[in-house]
Amino acid sequence: MDAECLEGANGSSYHLTWKSLFENNALDSGHFRRYWRDEVPKLFSPKPDALVPIYDEETSKRTLFDPLEKFILDGEHSTVLEQLREAERPPTLCGRVFKMGEPTYSCRDCGMDPTCVLCVDCFKTSLHRNHRYKMSTSCGGGYCDCGDLEAWKFSPFCDRHAPVSSSEEERSPLDRLSQPVIARARMVFEYVLDYCYQMLCWEESIKLPEDLKVGASDVSETFATMLFNDEIHTYEQVIRTLSRAIGCSQKEAIDFATTVDRDGRSIVKCGTFDNCREVKAVVEIITTQHGPKPLRVVVMDPRVVAHQNYALKLLAWFQQLISGSQAFRVLFSEVVAAQRRDERSILEGVIRSDTRLWKTARSQWHQLFISGMLMEQESKRTFARVFTRNYPTLMKDFIEDDHDHSLSITSLSVQIFTVPTLAHMLIVEEDVLAIVLRTFCTECEAKLNSQSKLAFERNQASANFRRAQFILFDLKYLLISKPDVWDNPMRSHFLHGFELILKLLSWMQGMDATVRQVGQHMEFEPDWESAFNLYIKLSPVITLVLEWCGTDRVVLVKAYRATLKKLGVLLESPPKVNRVVADLSAACINYDVSSQQLSIHLPLTRLLTGLHLHLDSVALNFNSPEFCVSNKPSPVLLMELPLQIQVMIAQVHAGMWRRNGYSLLNQIYFYRNVRCRSEMYDRDIVMLQIGASLVDGNEFLIHLLNKFGLMNWVREDYEMGFPKAEEDSVRQIVTLVEEFLGLVLIVVAERHVPGVGLVSEGDCIRKEIIQQLCIEPMAHSHLSKTLPEDANHETGLESVIEQVATFKKPIGSGKGIYEINAECYSDYNPFFYHYTREEQSKAEEAQRKRKKQAEESECCPPPVPSRFWPGFATVPNILNCDTMLHVMRIVLERSLNLRARSYSDGQALKLLHLIGYALYEEQRSVESGDGTFRFTERSSKENVFVLLEALASGSSQRRDVHKDLLNWVLQKFRQVQKLSANRVGEASFSGEAMDTTETVSDDGVRTADVVREEKKKRAEMAAARRNRIMAQMSAMQKNFIREHAELFEKTESEPTLSSSLMDLTEISTAEGPPVCVGLNQTSRQWIPNRHICILCQEDQDVTLGGRAMVFSALVQRSTVLSRSRGKFLEDSETYDPDRKSVV
Repeated sequence: MDAECLEGANGSSYHLTWKSLFENNALDSGHFRRYWRDEVPKLFSPKPDALVPIYDEETSKRTLFDPLEKFILDGEHSTVLEQLREAERPPTLCGRVFKMGEPTYSCRDCGMDPTCVLCVDCFKTSLHRNHRYKMSTSCGGGYCDCGDLEAWKFSPFCDRHAPVSSSEEERSPLDRLSQPVIARARMVFEYVLDYCYQMLCWEESIKLPEDLKVGASDVSETFATMLFNDEIHTYEQVIRTLSRAIGCSQKEAIDFATTVDRDGRSIVKCGTFDNCREVKAVVEIITTQHGPKPLRVVVMDPRVVAHQNYALKLLAWFQQLISGSQAFRVLFSEVVAAQRRDERSILEGVIRSDTRLWKTARSQWHQLFISGMLMEQESKRTFARVFTRNYPTLMKDFIEDDHDHSLSITSLSVQIFTVPTLAHMLIVEEDVLAIVLRTFCTECEAKLNSQSKLAFERNQASANFRRAQFILFDLKYLLISKPDVWDNPMRSHFLHGFELILKLLSWMQGMDATVRQVGQHMEFEPDWESAFNLYIKLSPVITLVLEWCGTDRVVLVKAYRATLKKLGVLLESPPKVNRVVADLSAACINYDVSSQQLSIHLPLTRLLTGLHLHLDSVALNFNSPEFCVSNKPSPVLLMELPLQIQVMIAQVHAGMWRRNGYSLLNQIYFYRNVRCRSEMYDRDIVMLQIGASLVDGNEFLIHLLNKFGLMNWVREDYEMGFPKAEEDSVRQIVTLVEEFLGLVLIVVAERHVPGVGLVSEGDCIRKEIIQQLCIEPMAHSHLSKTLPEDANHETGLESVIEQVATFKKPIGSGKGIYEINAECYSDYNPFFYHYTREEQSKAEEAQRKRKKQAEESECCPPPVPSRFWPGFATVPNILNCDTMLHVMRIVLERSLNLRARSYSDGQALKLLHLIGYALYEEQRSVESGDGTFRFTERSSKENVFVLLEALASGSSQRRDVHKDLLNWVLQKFRQVQKLSANRVGEASFSGEAMDTTETVSDDGVRTADVVREEKKKRAEMAAARRNRIMAQMSAMQKNFIREHAELFEKTESEPTLSSSLMDLTEISTAEGPPVCVGLNQTSRQWIPNRHICILCQEDQDVTLGGRAMVFSALVQRSTVLSRSRGKFLEDSETYDPDRKSVV
């Protein structure tokens, strides 16, 4: 039958004509297209008097859609379709496509990741309704994962989609259809999809394809002005523009704007070509003023609009047709992915043309791919391969587009990259990690400066780079599921991607470097937000990469080696300078933080830190032969950059960076904020702990002292020249010393990191919760915000909260809160490194108040620390080294010197905590039978205990501030010292250090000798120190006399010591009230007493004949005791008061 026969047929019998042609092998696409050429413009062309399209749905269904179904199914199509649905087993996969704003549910207990969601109907009939779940709203485009075995750890099916057991052997879905039906369906699918692809991507707005034209001279007299949506211009701008361009009312403009926003386009004018072109020009002129580019306006032939509208209807019909038949879905997948002659497949063509489509067309295609391909495992693999191979092009188009990510074909990446089997298949077979990372690196290359570092400027348009960061979400999706079994292809392709990660991180290492402003304030605040936004999105990727590396020894070794090599290239060997502390020297890196560049961004160093934490689990360490690489950086060089950041923060607290503005303060805030600290601040602290474990304790502390600029402060004679320093310098030194001691405290005490301390993830969460609840009782939501999230946005709060806190129900309309259990208060750490200064102060105040109410000692001693992993077991040695003992002695001596200006109570408080941790370590060492950590013995040689006792027994205000903590430290010191002595068979330390009882034994004789020897040593050291101080005071006296020689020349000789003593010791028998001063003062009897000299700390009998006590005094003329204040002395220098004559 030829074409002429078709022209006489009506719509209701077209399927018979097509069937006859099909049986004669004469049916081709032209028969369908000619039919559509004639019928589509009649039903779908826009009307000039009705700009909003109004279609006769019933007529269009009867004329255009029913013939297609009847031709495919050869009969009553409705009945046959229902039979197909009934013939198939109940579907085990829901696949409901979500609309914008539709509610979704995710199970926090069973979901493989947060993207696994359920629709309302499936959630209500599933076991997940009794689990911990999260409710949210969909952005549109996703679908229900009920029935997907790879989306759920447990309970993958709801009651509606539970699989039915069947003894029948699994058959191919196509076996349920006859071969003629399959052949006809395949043909219709091919012709319909080709037509939809052509018309929806058609770029000739006023010209139809040749085979859809009615005649060669077919030219329309009426045209339509089509306004397209974008994400640049606001709703109000579009309304005002339309009111001016087409002269419509406010209500009509709102209707047009609503249609444009909902559908992506709308006809705003029908008329002649010139009229439509004039409207187009006006719209473009007006909207150019509101943004970087005008609204897109196109003058279109109404028949082109009609065919495009029909194509959208066809896609909706297609989705409905295949949703009820697995066989049709398989056929659809085969047709849409089939390679056409000399052309790409329809699937590839559509996804590459995605940005050329408007909102409704995009949504229809996406939903069709979800319903037709992503519901079947094989079809999903096919889609994943095509998507991956075109990923760079798709992302580049999306970056240059202006529509939201949810409207882009790239949003479907979550549907394939989060499936574990698909992700691992794509990594091995398509090298998807390298493809994704290369795509992102290509976008980053445009941001590199001359030093090959990423640089962001505030005035540059960064919208494109923000859109490019969606690539990092795809990277995270690919890495969510770790492989259970590694093979060589997986290792090879993962390490290929790891190399590109190193390349990216090397561009970020040192970006946004800053220098301390010393002359004038910073004029323009730099753009620091872009770098942190990038880091926030990249952090979960780095965390997942580290988890992958930790699951395979071969991958871990190669990744660690590659990172060492990259750092060896980037970290140049800096100049060094020799520094000496307490007769110990170290070659320190000569880098001044206060005057040279430094950056807070060190992702490459932190990556190595994360890898290092996995070494112990595979019996490796930093010095293992596997890591002997060229240019291998030393531990000192590796910890240099994190140390610089800590010093810079200390200097900021000391007020040395005020001129750098708020940008630096904001960076430091986010550096330690819960959103960033896991991959920033925490990693830097661990790197310092790595350095402390690999470097000698004395050398480590000297490096810290040098970097903090405290080499002069640590000298014993520092205070002698210090009073001449400026007040700002005094405050800065005091703050830097506190920060230095605080950093040492953090390095030694913070062990709740898996791989650093012998702790689990649950222990770490427990520690965080306890510290937060020690500030104040908190609601669940508030407490969750203080905890870091993992890659699945989980904090782990619910798993441990019942162990450490009790929930208090709200009273009235308030919130319920968690209160910490009493037994957990012992874990409170006043110097917890995640506290801000405000939180630290609030926590300490709350604990002191609690203890005071309970009538307990108000001190908050350091908590008992967990054990270090074997690789970090040497870190506590820094508490027992000579340099640390020297620092302890310096601080304690200055705490006793009331004139010391470089001392602060904060220094003493942190030092007492350090001593507390040292005592814990010695106690643990003795109890384990090791006994190598001998802090009490070594510190006694430096008089640390004696100085502590002197501080505790004094009556100054400095003693009162730390009275309770001092007593705790002294008590702990005696306890540990006694324990150590008992372990080695010695008697307890006696005398001033601790109370003992006399025992008759050989050990008692030896102990007495030891006591006498120690007393002798203390006396000698005190005498030497006294002599030094007296010599310095004598020199100061001589200097004073020399400067004021003329005053001393006029001074009469004083009475002798003997006469003074005689006068003072006479017992007065005169009656009457006592006279305090003057020639007739009442004599007094001297009562000898014994005191500890505050100058030399030696016991001394205070007598009239003993050594004099020197006091500072201000001598000036005074009339306090005068009876003649109102009289004037003409010659006050020669006036003799005995003559009692006043002029």
